[in-house]
Amino acid sequence: MFTLGDLKQTRVYQEALQEGERRGEQRGELRGELRGELRGKQSGQILGRQQGLREFAVRLLTRKFGKVTQKTVKRLEKLSAERLEELAEAVLDFEKVADLEAWLTRKK
Repeated sequence: MFTLGDLKQTRVYQEALQEGERRGEQRGELRGELRGELRGKQSGQILGRQQGLREFAVRLLTRKFGKVTQKTVKRLEKLSAERLEELAEAVLDFEKVADLEAWLTRKK
């Protein structure tokens, strides 16, 4: 009768063990790649949304007040997507550039 120790010494056991380890590594690598791709995709979507909202805000401000200064664009680059959405709504209430400046200063 064979013991577990005897079985572990056989070539068949060793080959099966190596195959199992190889498959486990492959699965682990695949899962890691998929998670990385998903995180990268989600991060890219967030950044893309934020950039789109920023560009939209600049277009709204340009239409309302004319040329938007580089200083203002730099300030908009620091805003989150949620804040850019708030700005898009607030633009409707602005009457002059000073209203925008006050909103950017007040809404930190």
